[in-house]
Amino acid sequence: MSDPPPKPAPAGPSPGPPSASGPAPTGKACGGRTPCDDNEVELVEVKEIVTFGGTSTVQDVPNFRKQYINLDDQVDTSTAHPEYGRRIRLQARIKWVRGDRKGNLNTHHVYWRVALAVVDQPNLSGGELWGFCRKGSSDPKERSVFVSDTDANGFTEVDFYLSQYGGDGFMLQAGDKPAFSGVVKSGGAYQVWRKFWYQLTQMKDETGSPFVLPGAVINDFEKAYKDVFIELEEDPASSADPSVPKERQESLDHTANLADDQARANATAGHFSKKKHCPFKAHITTVDYSQLESEHKFVDGYMTAAKWVSPGSPNLLWRFDSGTDSDWKVKGRYCLSTSGPPWIWKDIPPEKIGKEPNPTNKHWMQVSVDFTDGPVKPSVEVPVYVSVEVKVAGPIFELGWGGGNHHLFLCMGTLHDTQNSADWDLLMGNTCVHELGHALGLVNIKPNAPGSQSWEDQDSTHQHKANHCKFSSSDCVMFWEVFSSGVTKFHLDGGAGCRDYIRRQDFSRSVMGHVWVD
Repeated sequence: MSDPPPKPAPAGPSPGPPSASGPAPTGKACGGRTPCDDNEVELVEVKEIVTFGGTSTVQDVPNFRKQYINLDDQVDTSTAHPEYGRRIRLQARIKWVRGDRKGNLNTHHVYWRVALAVVDQPNLSGGELWGFCRKGSSDPKERSVFVSDTDANGFTEVDFYLSQYGGDGFMLQAGDKPAFSGVVKSGGAYQVWRKFWYQLTQMKDETGSPFVLPGAVINDFEKAYKDVFIELEEDPASSADPSVPKERQESLDHTANLADDQARANATAGHFSKKKHCPFKAHITTVDYSQLESEHKFVDGYMTAAKWVSPGSPNLLWRFDSGTDSDWKVKGRYCLSTSGPPWIWKDIPPEKIGKEPNPTNKHWMQVSVDFTDGPVKPSVEVPVYVSVEVKVAGPIFELGWGGGNHHLFLCMGTLHDTQNSADWDLLMGNTCVHELGHALGLVNIKPNAPGSQSWEDQDSTHQHKANHCKFSSSDCVMFWEVFSSGVTKFHLDGGAGCRDYIRRQDFSRSVMGHVWVD
């Protein structure tokens, strides 16, 4: 099913069709002359000009088309893509209907207009504006009605530049009379969109199975960006790039924790295919953990038998520093209940401290102490008090990383270990949208200058709030913390905010070529 045409223009400053009984337009063509009496000619056709490989051809104008304004003819050099770029090139032809039908037609004109403009942001300026002949025109005559001259054979061409605002729609028309009272033909209908691709690489877990990004998550991710007029398309792994074999594009060997930017960069080096669609292609990698946060806590209690298991909730024991099974152990001490006060504390040998598996989650453990072979023999009559200091992950768990370039990381191991399974898809869908938002410049990240986006959370007491939206997770996906509500929308506040930015920002090669690079 084709997309619907743009909705009718709202009331406001958007230019609409001129009155049929109003004055004739007085605009000039690019280097042309003023209108003259064209009663003896008739508009025959309007076509779109498509240039590919240095050769121009014409085709019918579209009834409706998404125009991906951030893309250019360098993205795919194998075929023509009239749907790429802000510029629409149109050709009109007139013919004689009376008089000397063999005469020269270069003294006649075609009248162009924006018959319908749906513009959601009234405050566009400069290069963001639409217009005939040039983008960013501030001349109302170039933005609503325009005149071009025909050549000797009755042909004339005009360029129309769409606005830079995602979702804006424009319906173009051409006529052979100044007040559009004669023959009027469609110049096509176009809606402003952007397009990006993404490569998905999935790290293997401890068993060798990949951390799979479910289809439901991908659907929610793509749908959230369609809501702000960005189309996302997976660029499947292929052998088109011999420098990156297909299997390396698809999978990544297991690493328990990618602790910082350098570790993440090292892990994905040589796995991203740059053969196609760059710099409009993101690299999304599922990983186990990329956890920075850790804390120390004490588990303690009385031993009344040779082996003790910590009471209460299990602990997500830290296991990432050296890759050994003892990263979580800090220190253990014990004292006999009959030794004080004052209490006489002694160190517990590290080999006496262990952990007990959790049947519901293998990484959440109870701490144990085993004195079967001494150095003391706890009993009900002579209990032993033990206190074990351990290192655990948290209290904040990183579900994703992104921003500053095109590499995004989704922490699937963290998700599975710290969240209810019923919420996994919602939370990871939220994280996908959030991290790509960072890669596109939210909040105050390249291509934006620091401080340029006023809605950044300014709470300096919390390190995670920097470069995040101050509006809560119920209002904006760019809030620093995600919840199981799975909100994937961008906020809009008084015409500004994350949603306006995503729809308004220039994502052309001149910008992305400096941002989405390694």
